[in-house]
Amino acid sequence: MSAFFDGHDATELERLNTLLARVSRPHGKSRRLARWLSTLVPGSGQIYAGNFGDGLNALCVNLLFGLPLSGSLRDSRYFEVTAELPQFLRYYEGNRDNAGKQVDRYNDRLNRRYAEKVIELLKTMVH
Repeated sequence: MSAFFDGHDATELERLNTLLARVSRPHGKSRRLARWLSTLVPGSGQIYAGNFGDGLNALCVNLLFGLPLSGSLRDSRYFEVTAELPQFLRYYEGNRDNAGKQVDRYNDRLNRRYAEKVIELLKTMVH
């Protein structure tokens, strides 16, 4: 690559190499960790991914469906458990899936910012 940039300032080439090295390495957040966090505490995976509002929403919705379910289990009201469990599991699993999607969006935004920096640097080097 240095042959292509002959005649350019060495600091520009070093800046480009630094940016390209950052782009090629993953610097994002872990999808696996986000799902694991949301498994333990619903909404915490979304908060880890940088979306506090979705995290708070997931926590509230899971509490809304989880508290009655836990009461029904505690009081051995199994007929109610059969009605409440599918709703709880739907939101609980959705919370975990959403945490992974939030991380994907976070990582996409991060990668786009790096790509924009590289493009801007290349524009300055070409002119």
